Amino acid sequence: MFIGSRSNATITLQYADIINVGGIDCIKFQDTHPLKQLKNDASRRTVPIPLQLLNIGIIDYIKRQQIKNKAQPTDFIFPRCQTESGQYNNKFMTRGFIKYINNIGITKNNPHKLDFHSLRKNANQQLESVGVSETFINDIIGWEGKSTRQQSYSNHDLSKIKEQADKLCYDFLQPEFDYWGDVMSKK
Repeated sequence: MFIGSRSNATITLQYADIINVGGIDCIKFQDTHPLKQLKNDASRRTVPIPLQLLNIGIIDYIKRQQIKNKAQPTDFIFPRCQTESGQYNNKFMTRGFIKYINNIGITKNNPHKLDFHSLRKNANQQLESVGVSETFINDIIGWEGKSTRQQSYSNHDLSKIKEQADKLCYDFLQPEFDYWGDVMSKK
């Protein structure tokens, strides 16, 4: 909902994918594991983590979880994405998580089918509504762009992408963020 990632890219994140580049906390989407299925070259990207997520302590939480679980950098942050047979599985994401986002009203104005892709669409619409240009939206969400100019010549500096990503804010969800920030600080 903040970076418009596809479900398979999200649930196959590994601890090593949470990085800091020049003082900017980021998620690096890369296909460095057989279960990682990125759609195209634009999906392989480094995206700054938006401020609203940083403010709830997401980075510290992930680091603590890695230590608590004695996880290696190559381990999955969401280990249930891999079944016992080693196959990719996103059922836990689409069942429980989608019910949760529906309950807290993230997609309450979305007349379309509710699925993980709704969050991707929502991120695009929210970025547009706060005046983020299409080329920055492409960088954040991982779209190739429609034109050659967008695909080949719109190379933005990570700090500029961070400025644009930080414009994405969901004020109506602040009570949820306060709650989860509190929960994550205790784990």
